[in-house]
Amino acid sequence: MKKANNNFIDNELDNYYGDKRLLELLKYNKKGDFKCVYCYEKADTREHIPSKIFLNEPYSNNLAILPACFNCNNSYSDKEQYLACLIDYLQYKLYNLETVQRSKIQKTFISKPHIKDELEKSTIYANDGKLNYIEYNHDKIQAILLKLSIGHATYSLSRIHLDKPDIINYKFLPELSDEELHNFNSEVMCDVSPEIGARSFDNIVITNDGIPIVTWNIVQDNQYKFLAYESKTSMNIRIVIGEFLYAEVIWNN
Repeated sequence: MKKANNNFIDNELDNYYGDKRLLELLKYNKKGDFKCVYCYEKADTREHIPSKIFLNEPYSNNLAILPACFNCNNSYSDKEQYLACLIDYLQYKLYNLETVQRSKIQKTFISKPHIKDELEKSTIYANDGKLNYIEYNHDKIQAILLKLSIGHATYSLSRIHLDKPDIINYKFLPELSDEELHNFNSEVMCDVSPEIGARSFDNIVITNDGIPIVTWNIVQDNQYKFLAYESKTSMNIRIVIGEFLYAEVIWNN
């Protein structure tokens, strides 16, 4: 495969070849007049996409940054921590581990005991003491998957202020068949060109047969990756967190 032309935006506002009117929602610094990607009010904070709670230290030097207002940025914090803790908690319970594996989650359980309490109260055991099932807070999970997807759509595809998505699907690894897992992880043929200047150009490769393929954006190995692409019928964001949560958010055209 050979790489497509590399017309992308970087975090320093350089090398942008797209619609200049989009810049107020694509970048952030204290000197500019930028707007929150979630509510379109004036941005006064930086928003990392994805949030650092889903990543391990040391972080990459080129994490995505978008503008956000203080209220939107903070309103998601508890839900993000819940989802990050849930992912590790499920593995801890399902695989009979001694403790949750990520040190960041161990620290979160100490600093945010109400999250640990919520997870423990949602864990249902059978009469013999064995794990029966764990109730998820679907509203919190979907809120964060939507938030992450809006961020990826904005940052990678230059798609701004999306309506409510048509589909928010997610499954945890034990719920996926081998075929589902293979299909989800597969690269996608690109039948619609991204917005001129969009960062997603950096994740398009051309096969030897001349077919454009959208590849996964690996934010951190084995911890977070996403795939952002548009087709003739929809816009799709796929997200994998911790190689355990597999999610897809779809906006139909």
